Formats: sequence, C-alpha cells, structure tokens
Amino acid sequence: MSNVPGGRARPESAARGGALLSGEGRRDPEVVDEAVFRVLEACPAGRVVAYGTVAAWLGLSNARRAAAAMRRAPEGIPWWRHVRTDGGLIPELLGRARRHWEDEGTPYGERGVREAAFWHPDSLEWSTLRDRIAQLEAIDAGEMGADETDAGETASNVTAASEATEEPRC
Repeated sequence: MSNVPGGRARPESAARGGALLSGEGRRDPEVVDEAVFRVLEACPAGRVVAYGTVAAWLGLSNARRAAAAMRRAPEGIPWWRHVRTDGGLIPELLGRARRHWEDEGTPYGERGVREAAFWHPDSLEWSTLRDRIAQLEAIDAGEMGADETDAGETASNVTAASEATEEPRC
C-alpha cells in the first residue's frame, strides 16, 4: 500500500501510476462525476473513502473535484461513504450520515467515522473497480457495440443494470 494525501492508503496498482481514469476521462466533468459515483457504489457497506483518496485513485488534480461530484449525485448514490480525510462531514450532513453509518455498522464517533471504517480495496475489489471505470470510459467514447448498450442508455443506467446481476457485498 502507498500513502496518499491525508495519510490514507491506496492499492499498489494505483501507486505505480495506474490512475483509474485516463487523461481523456479526467477532462470530461460528466465522466469524472460518474467515476466518483462508481467508486462510492463499489465501496462496501460499513466502509468509507476520503475525497482525497478517490481523487488519487482516479488521477484527479485534487480532492475538491471528487467532492464536487456529490453536488450532482443522483438518488441512490451512498453519499455517506464519501468523507473528509479526518472521517468527518459538514455539520449539515453529519446527523443524516450517522443514521446510515448505524444501519451499515460503520464504526463512528462524535465527529465522524473512525480510522477502521476506511476502505482499502483488496486486489479483487481493485480489479473490479478498474473494470467498472474502463466500462464507463468505453461508453463515453462510444466504443461499446449496440448489443452491449443502447445509444440512449446512460452510464448510470449501465451501472444499475450491472449491479443487479452482481452478488451483494458484505
């Protein structure tokens, strides 16, 4: 594991320069948003990931880009799994997040989640996440065939469809 801003660790494959998003993807705000959402969807219940960690994994310039995506998050994105490096959230969200953390068994305290709650993907989780981001970029580039996705289908719809066929995470 390798440290990223804020002392969080990321998988070695990311540390070796393997950002999940290509340079092209990082230039498209919609692709960046969708990539952030896919990371949060992949984060297991009871775990959280820091804005800066998501930014580092995706190859973004700073944590603010990952945090900004949350202003545009559609219904169903587990926003409470995306926290500051210290495990906290803004006061307006902290109370609502605590209810979700309690439901998911996320270890938390007065000011936010505890260090034990931070997600450190194993190699299988990292590989799955890399595949999900690659799929997103392929959809954006129009590289998928008509049999793989309808022209009018959005990346979010594809994500929802793929989740329906995946086994639930523990």
